[in-house]
Parts: sequence; structure tokens; C-alpha cells
Amino acid sequence: MDSALATMLASQRFYGAKSEAITDIEVVHTAPLSGSDDARWVVARVHRASGSDLYQLLLDGTNTDVLAQPAIAARMGELITTDSLPGGGQVHTVPGATQPLPPDGALGRVIEGEQSNTSIIFGEKVIVKFFRKLAGGINPDVELLAGLSEHHCGHIAPLRGYLTHEIEGETMITGMVQDFVPEASDGWADALAAVRQGADFSDSARNLGVATAEVHQLLARHFGAETVPGSTVARALSTRLEDVLAQVPDLEPYAEQARAVYQRLHEHEVPVQRVHGDLHLGQTLKQGEKYILIDFEGEPARPLAERRRMDSPLRDVAGLIRSIDYAANFEQAGTSESRHMWCDTATASLLDGYRFDHSTQANFDILDAFVLDKALYEVAYEANNRPDWMWLPLGAVNAIVR
Repeated sequence: MDSALATMLASQRFYGAKSEAITDIEVVHTAPLSGSDDARWVVARVHRASGSDLYQLLLDGTNTDVLAQPAIAARMGELITTDSLPGGGQVHTVPGATQPLPPDGALGRVIEGEQSNTSIIFGEKVIVKFFRKLAGGINPDVELLAGLSEHHCGHIAPLRGYLTHEIEGETMITGMVQDFVPEASDGWADALAAVRQGADFSDSARNLGVATAEVHQLLARHFGAETVPGSTVARALSTRLEDVLAQVPDLEPYAEQARAVYQRLHEHEVPVQRVHGDLHLGQTLKQGEKYILIDFEGEPARPLAERRRMDSPLRDVAGLIRSIDYAANFEQAGTSESRHMWCDTATASLLDGYRFDHSTQANFDILDAFVLDKALYEVAYEANNRPDWMWLPLGAVNAIVR
């Protein structure tokens, strides 16, 4: 194994298995990057004790990933425009997309702080997301955005096209091209600023609910919707509960009440459809008063097939509710009472904008179940990463089960 490559890879933000040591790296595809002295496109299978994953890399002669370097990014943009990707990759456009995909000769500017992938803005009009962790099959980000773009959804960045490569006998989506959203702020940062300033967030939360509702309506129109027995949903949530209980003994006092929350789902039918799957304030952009939803990949840690399944749209709503709670408390601004009031008011406005149906107990039971599921996941995350923050999601767990 190339130890320098392993060290470099383990240090990258996009590498998703940092808790396990890399045991081997197998290069399964490589091709020179035309127009560059020593850069090469590489797909590597990265082995660890519990399995392996494929990663897309762009390496120089020292095995440093250089995709974020402006000259290399610009060259990749040119290769997309001319449909001459390294390694025999193909560029696919979607109906109505503006041509060329990235503007000719535009320099690339990498978005800072991104974790799972690498996104590059070309000419302030186009953004290209290069997927780092690869898997066979349709990437939900491309699949869902293609459907939403076809319906001219006003709350997404329209899809222009996507990139594929044949890897180990499978077609894998290695990148996607979207319109860039100009003059937009990060939804998470915007909420934090409101908390810090003691500013009312009701209008913003209501607009976020409106955006989420439109996206859900168009996803249902394009991909269909159905209902499933509540017992089916309860079983899946209960399995996740038992996994979390095994990880976090501090949750044991809440176990029976949490099981009871899920048991209530047995009385209902649950509407399901394609959903965002990992929606929170950080997956939104605010352009004026309008919200744009981004990153439709779903929870990155889940298998691709699972991320493409139909789910309750209230899972997305629950993700936003939990994100609002985190924003309210993240910087400990103001008093505990003011933060609690800010959170409650924003949550009520979010549900109002979403047109949440308050008339049936079923909707409350389903929403509670997904808020609980998200909060339990957060407890496990905080236990492993920021133990001093466990109090925040534990408060949400306690509020639901009491």
C-alpha cells in the first residue's frame, strides 16, 4: 500500500471512514488529465477492516489530490464542455439545459467547507459537483433534480447535466452540472445570524416551509406516491432505535417511551414518496426571501438503494425542526427562555408554510416519530464527537417521550 496516498486520503474532508484505519488502496482506474503535466484521474478502492469504498481522485505526481487547484479545476471545466473527460467518461445533458455546460474558458472556484464532495463554480453561472465516493446505479441527487427540473421547480438549482464513467463493469455517476444560485446566503448561517441578533425568524421559516412543500408536491407528481402500513415504518424506526441504544447507554431511560412513540404508528397508514432524505438548514440557500433546497443525495452513510426508497415527507420536515432547534442553541445567544421561544415560533411558522395538517392525530404521531428518530441519531453523533452537546438532542428526546 502507498502509505503517502493513504495518509493524504485520510486527511481529506470528503473521506468518510476516518474512524477506521486504511488497510489497502487498490487503483482500479487511472487516466492522464489531458492538458496537464502530471495530473491524473484515479478511481481507487479504499479498504478498511469492515469493508471498502470507491473514491474518485485527481492526483499529481506526489499523490496529492489537486482537483481544488484553480488551473486543474479550469481544465476539468474545459473537458466537460468538450465532452472529453479522462478515463472515457461521458457528459449527458438534460432537456432544455443551457449550452455549453460550464462557460468556455471560465476559471473554477471551489466551494470552501464542503465535506462529502467537491463543487466548483464556473463563471458565476454554473456549478459542477464531483462526487468523491462512488457507487453503481442512479445517484439520487441527479435523479431527483432531473425530475424537479423537468417541472420547473422554483426552489432548486436546475440540473444541466451529469457525468458518468464505466467502473468495474458498472455505470457510475461521477459528477453533475447545475445552475449556480447567485447572491444567495447559507440557510444555516442566516438562521444563526437571526438568533445572534435576536431577530424574528418567522417569515424565513414560513418561506422555508413553502419551499419544502413545493419540492415535495413536485417529487410526488414526478415519481409517484403511495401509502404503507404504519407498522412497516415503525419496524424500521425501532431497528434504528435499538442500534442507537447499543451505542449510547445514556438513552436507556428513554427506551420504553421511545418504543411507545413508534408503537402509535401501528394505528395509521403512512404516505410515502421520494424525499430529500437529509434536509436541514445547511442544505438550503436563501436568495432574497426565497429558499433553494440543495444536496438531494440523502444521508451519505446510508446505502444507495436505501436512499432511493420512498419515505415519509415528514422525515424532511422533522430534519428542519431539529435543525431549527440546533440553530437556536448553537451559540447560546440570549437567554434559555428567548432561545426556546425563538425555536417554538420558527417551528410553528415552518409548519404553517408547509401547510401541515393539524386536523388529524396521525400527522402528529408520524411527525413525532421522525423528530424522535432524528434526535436519537443526533444523540449518538454527539456522544461520539461532542459529548458536551448531548444535552441538546436529549432535550428533544425527552420532550417527545414524556
